[in-house]
Amino acid sequence: MYAFFFQKFHFVSTKSFRLYVAFMLADLGHDVWITNIRGTVFGRSHLTLSPDHDPEFWEFSYHEMATVDMANIIDYVLDVTNQQQIMYVGHSMGTSISYILLSTKLEYNEKIKLVVSFTPVAYWYDPQTSFIGNMKPLLKPCMRFLESTRMHEILPVSTALSNMLNILCDNRDTTYKELCQYLIFFSFGYNPDQVPETPNVVKFFRYFPAGASRQTLKHFTQNILEGEFRPIDFGPEKNMIKYGTPDARPYNLKKISAPVALFYGHGDTLIAPHNVVYLSKVLPNVEVIEAVPHERFNHFDFVIARDVKKLLYDRVMEVMARYY
Repeated sequence: MYAFFFQKFHFVSTKSFRLYVAFMLADLGHDVWITNIRGTVFGRSHLTLSPDHDPEFWEFSYHEMATVDMANIIDYVLDVTNQQQIMYVGHSMGTSISYILLSTKLEYNEKIKLVVSFTPVAYWYDPQTSFIGNMKPLLKPCMRFLESTRMHEILPVSTALSNMLNILCDNRDTTYKELCQYLIFFSFGYNPDQVPETPNVVKFFRYFPAGASRQTLKHFTQNILEGEFRPIDFGPEKNMIKYGTPDARPYNLKKISAPVALFYGHGDTLIAPHNVVYLSKVLPNVEVIEAVPHERFNHFDFVIARDVKKLLYDRVMEVMARYY
């Protein structure tokens, strides 16, 4: 049996929880690990720094999540399970983390038997989706505002926000439910026939958003505006300290030798399909690249769409089975 590792992947327990791929794998007897990332409400512990009082705590992006956190987590899982390799399932930023790790610490390619990427995030070349296209002019002003206010944590868990979303999404009034759906569609893509049952939506918003560092947003902002996939550019002096070079060179994904399976959605308002296709041409060992067979399948649908098992997870299980 293999240890399966899920990064940046949210699961909601429901009456039909066996539809979700983590539980499907566990039902087959595999060891499944689901982690939390640094900076979320579940990842605020530190030996010496306080997230509430020490700005240094928040000096990380998904680069550090990959090169420090992910490397240590994988080693820990392999040690505890006494396995030589794991399979890695990532969603959204979880896919970015896997590519950074495997392209900067090449020894981890031997520790991962297969990388499964749901709506992979790496390149942001134009033309972008309408949502990202509309957001791009706002990104720099937003970053300037956050830096001027010295706000280091963004989108923290808020009881007030959680309660508001619960009221909207768990309300019998049709108007409230439509507003709840609009929030989902605005953020992830329009797909009304795949909106999950109300209890699942309510449970999802109890944990989302869960907090992140401003530096993570800065990293995304840089890459979205440039279209590239590279570390944050801090300037020659700090770059030399952090990366060993005066410039923040793009991640060399050609160095990734682990096999990768890419799955994307045509209705994803965050990641344009042509960027996933471009990624597939850069990665040297792509097992599959497939669009989910639903024309409006969006970023959110990868997590708890009504028909996610039939549309996606059954196929994923087939691909994974080749590597048992």
